[in-house]
Amino acid sequence: TPKEEKEVGGIKLVSSVTKKVVCSNCNTVFTITDTGVRPLRYTCPNCGEPGVLRGKTAEGVRKSITCDECEHTFEVYDTGERPLKYECPKCHFEGIIS
Repeated sequence: TPKEEKEVGGIKLVSSVTKKVVCSNCNTVFTITDTGVRPLRYTCPNCGEPGVLRGKTAEGVRKSITCDECEHTFEVYDTGERPLKYECPKCHFEGIIS
């Protein structure tokens, strides 16, 4: 079976890649389809904040958090910054890691 190819902005793409990104507003980790085109615009599914992927990688680690309010488990990106504010994608409870 032949690979699916398409041309985007003069760049020939063989396939798209799924990338994890972190919302700069609520620190929610979510996936987007990376077409290879830069800048790549996206919207956070949790808070609606628009963002742009430019190819830079943030320093830090993904951290699994359980919401104190609804006990939903989700990931945030911990950059080491304190206090680290986050928002639960399920109930929108706002928490802080100190």
